[in-house]
Amino acid sequence: MWKFLTGVEKPSATETPDKNLKKPPTSTGGQVRKFLPKWQVGRPWLLFHPDKGMTCAYCTDFQQVLAGQNCPQSSFITGCRSYKLESIAYHEKSIGHCVSTRCHKSSKSPESSPANVALGMLNTQYKDKLFLLFRNVHALAKHRGSFRDYKWLCDLDEAKGLAVGATYRNPVACKTFTKFIAGDVQHKLIDLINQVKFVSVTSDGSTDSSITEQEIIFVRFAKEGTPFTRFVALKTPDSPDAQGVYAAILEGLAEVALDSSKLKKKLVAFGCDGAAVMTGKTSGVATLLKNLQPSCITIHCFAHRLELAYKDSVKSNKLYDSSITLLMGLYYFYHNSPKQRQNLKRSFESIGQSAAMPTRVAGM
Repeated sequence: MWKFLTGVEKPSATETPDKNLKKPPTSTGGQVRKFLPKWQVGRPWLLFHPDKGMTCAYCTDFQQVLAGQNCPQSSFITGCRSYKLESIAYHEKSIGHCVSTRCHKSSKSPESSPANVALGMLNTQYKDKLFLLFRNVHALAKHRGSFRDYKWLCDLDEAKGLAVGATYRNPVACKTFTKFIAGDVQHKLIDLINQVKFVSVTSDGSTDSSITEQEIIFVRFAKEGTPFTRFVALKTPDSPDAQGVYAAILEGLAEVALDSSKLKKKLVAFGCDGAAVMTGKTSGVATLLKNLQPSCITIHCFAHRLELAYKDSVKSNKLYDSSITLLMGLYYFYHNSPKQRQNLKRSFESIGQSAAMPTRVAGM
């Protein structure tokens, strides 16, 4: 139609208004709203991105927490373009922002969070109670007491006015506490062994009340010129032969971080009795350890050697045989008869002396 109009030029294509362009937000007066940096004073959570607008750092970091508490979705997470102080103040007072603010403070200083303070008070109470209970368990284990004595020890503490609580006062708890104490001692022993360069192993076997073979294992080492002998484990061999005892010793040493690879580097000596299972030249335990570490020295226990020497020197003496027969007869006479033991105690009481029960004297 421009060809019918004289004196009027056709507008260029660049001047054609684009209807798809969005107008910037304006106030009622048509003024363009902008983000003012002064709004961030006193609000460390308020961030501004030219592309997204205003965002809340706290609510963005703890979106999952807000979703778990069913807090309303805030535009300050995706980006708010309503550049008004009223919008900021509204978000600042919202439930979601208050929750995220508390989460932010707890993450910066977790020890001062309400939950941690309450937990600390609760832990202090339980810590004091467990301290007393662990003391009782340690005393029983140290003096080889029965787990059944644990309950009356706790009752005694309560009678003294000590707060031991009503829980963990049974033999099962005593057994559990003993395991934890043993585990702590074992960890300390592992630290000591890791610090030394050489160790020696001592082992001896015996049978328990159920006539089951048991192997006791010790390690000996020196630290800063001071020798230490520490108990390692009490193991039951699969078989009482050399291979079974050897496997039991390795299993016990592995519990204190002395596996085969470390034994090759640190083992210098092995102490045992003179039994063929332990000192056999072909397949004894000492020979198997020497195959593992060729420099290992086998030491025959001096106490066993002294006893063997004594028995060899007196075995031809008839008085020795008669004395051993008499002492063993006395031992079994009272050992196998509770009635006779009671009569012996009464005899001692009648003469005003403490009772002394016969003990086994045969040794090896």
